[in-house]
Amino acid sequence: MADHPQTRFGGVEVDAAMVPLLRELWRRGIRTVASCQSWAVMGGAAYVGFVAEADYAAFKKIVLSASRIVVDVEPAVVTEDPPTS
Repeated sequence: MADHPQTRFGGVEVDAAMVPLLRELWRRGIRTVASCQSWAVMGGAAYVGFVAEADYAAFKKIVLSASRIVVDVEPAVVTEDPPTS
């Protein structure tokens, strides 16, 4: 259960503050797999997970074309499920 407001968007439950970003990504055909508006593990930073490297590359191209935005985190690739205990 999330610590922040959830809403139904695109047939799934998402963090309410992520809807504008997800709407734009999906409009551009960029597929996402997970997102959070404030993840404590990352010091409260928001994150978006992408389905494939091509989706991340498309996102990065858009972000880097906006001169006032800096991307300072490279993607993490999850290749297996995390341990359960």
